[in-house]
Amino acid sequence: MPIVVGFTVTGLAGFLIAAQAILLSLIVLILSPDNRKANHYLSLFLLLQAFCQIGYALLYTDLSVPGGLYYLPTLSYLAASVLYLYVRLLTQPGSSIPVILIRWVLPLVPRPLKWCLSQN
Repeated sequence: MPIVVGFTVTGLAGFLIAAQAILLSLIVLILSPDNRKANHYLSLFLLLQAFCQIGYALLYTDLSVPGGLYYLPTLSYLAASVLYLYVRLLTQPGSSIPVILIRWVLPLVPRPLKWCLSQN
């Protein structure tokens, strides 16, 4: 009796990419003592990308998943802001993150939330 797998090649590749991103984010946090503050944002960026890949991979599987998990790809809207914070901390190590968050990141947060609410 053959085993029926509910994954396509695309779904399996998405899960493998997500696993690599999670592993790389852990390696960045553990093994790199320089730029510790900036590396937290790089790790967060990689985790956001991993969760987006999981969301995309779930679209290509036959698994029954809760409806909220299909909104994981909307986390990609936050990735640009986190990447900006990472680059800002690398280029200007003494910059203040709360000022950056209020001025640049918080205005971008409602857009994914509005999109998620409009999909229901």
